[in-house]
Amino acid sequence: MDVSVQREADGRFLVKLATDEREVDVRLSAADLRALVGSAHWSERGIMRAGESAGAPVYWASDGNQARLLIGRDDFETRDVAITVPFRVVDEIVRGTLASEVSATFAKSYESPPPDDDLVRTLRAAVASVPDLHEAYLVARRTEWPEGEKLELGVVAHAGGGWRPRRSEALRVALAPFSPPSETAPLGWVAYSNSRVPDEVRGAGIRLA
Repeated sequence: MDVSVQREADGRFLVKLATDEREVDVRLSAADLRALVGSAHWSERGIMRAGESAGAPVYWASDGNQARLLIGRDDFETRDVAITVPFRVVDEIVRGTLASEVSATFAKSYESPPPDDDLVRTLRAAVASVPDLHEAYLVARRTEWPEGEKLELGVVAHAGGGWRPRRSEALRVALAPFSPPSETAPLGWVAYSNSRVPDEVRGAGIRLA
């Protein structure tokens, strides 16, 4: 899939997603992009609205392994177009907007988590019996905007061996007690896919599995 990002006169970004069979144009505002980066759960198993295509709203859905863009007046029942993209394509969109000098820029970086032996021990016990778990790391992710920043603990994992949601369901269940919506959850987010954990996470994180 080819991805291109172009800043338009009104400050929004025109994102073109093209394959041999189809091209989809999505327009995203800076607020849409901040939502995609900052949302705690859509990229693991949720759904959120961000941007529009041909005047219709775009919903970004996820099964934890890849993103699906649903275009239409309703997220499921009346969608007009659906296109599935790997999460790396979403990363390319974010990098493209940063390269286009978005006025409300944001950036993500990974850091070593604060020392908490009890949390590391309980997380390791929670994921010990998860099948098809190739690797998992506890890491701190810092997201920065001009108006402030946010530092959250999270787990990044290489889980499963196929695209179907059930491949990673056991990991989702294992980490559910540590994740929102509980206000006291120690983790702010969880990300898992069929791909190896990125080197920047490996370098900063604590290995759990």
